[in-house]
Amino acid sequence: REISPKIMLLGPRHWLSLSSTIQVKVGDAGWLKRLIYNLFMPVGHKVADLTQEGKKANILWGILHFLGEWLVYRPLRDKIGLVNTKYPLTGSTFLSPDVLRFFTAIGLPLMQVYGSTETGIVTCHRHGEYDINTTGMPTLETNVRISDEGEILVSGDGVFSGYYKNPEATAEKVKDGWFHTGDAAFFTPEGHVVYVERVEDLRQLKGGYKYAPGYIEGRLKFSPYIQEAIVLGDEQKDYCSVIVIIDFEAVGKWAEDHRVGYTTFPDLSQKDEVGALIKRDMDRLNRLLPEPSRIKKYLCLHKEFDPDDAELTRLRKLRRKYIEERYHEIIDGIYQDKEEVPVKAAVKYRDGRTGTISTTLKIRAV
Repeated sequence: REISPKIMLLGPRHWLSLSSTIQVKVGDAGWLKRLIYNLFMPVGHKVADLTQEGKKANILWGILHFLGEWLVYRPLRDKIGLVNTKYPLTGSTFLSPDVLRFFTAIGLPLMQVYGSTETGIVTCHRHGEYDINTTGMPTLETNVRISDEGEILVSGDGVFSGYYKNPEATAEKVKDGWFHTGDAAFFTPEGHVVYVERVEDLRQLKGGYKYAPGYIEGRLKFSPYIQEAIVLGDEQKDYCSVIVIIDFEAVGKWAEDHRVGYTTFPDLSQKDEVGALIKRDMDRLNRLLPEPSRIKKYLCLHKEFDPDDAELTRLRKLRRKYIEERYHEIIDGIYQDKEEVPVKAAVKYRDGRTGTISTTLKIRAV
């Protein structure tokens, strides 16, 4: 707080922890401070959204934002020691758009960077740029291109000269003056780089196009209404589709607020209104993805993935191969252009009893 650095580079976990700390401190503050915070944070979020869209706030929002700056945003930045920070940086992995939006709302628009030990910083958001979906544009004196396999290739003065006493490894990674990062990405029309996945984790569609299932799934789970998602598509499939697990609590609250009646998880998941709600997230993601990897169809599953059913590991990572085998009839229905697929599933109740539920899952087009 005494130093208040002009430049601050922190990992996503640190920024997330910092945002959580602020929320906790505000919750413990007096009623007047909480009232002022709750009044002006929506103003900060509104201006942050306008900034993301490349727009400027009108006079009214500008006045409210000016008041919020001196009553809320600047005092918050002062408390965390970043009141003079002009270049807050983050990198190494995904950071939730909600966290990026929060810091932008309090006057700390996080600029994402991409780089490696061998190359230094390769891409970064320049001052004044703001796009939560990309890692920015290539830095000066750095050349970046995307190979036919979707891999990031880097050349320039910042690239290393080689691995110490390991010419074989150097020759494997540096070819024709280009360093092969092993990371997959693509360019936006504006020239920004969107990091997606390690190349080794990519999957391939029937037409030969490679895509990153982990990247798509991660972006979908940024939605408050999606608890889990698994992207489908392999060498026998022409396009990508998704099986979605809704967040029962969040979607249930949304349904109550919008007067959508429901009884159980299977019933709620198949409501047309819920399907339309999830479609918004599909549309949002498709606007970012290259055409060949865009989602064409999706289905809301009638149950949650469960470690006890071997669908997830104990660390809640998808067991992709097992899920695709278990739900092969549903997946076949999606790619056979069916509109519905019937399912029967065994359920185990909390009191130990077992039973069977029958329902029909709706396959929706994006």
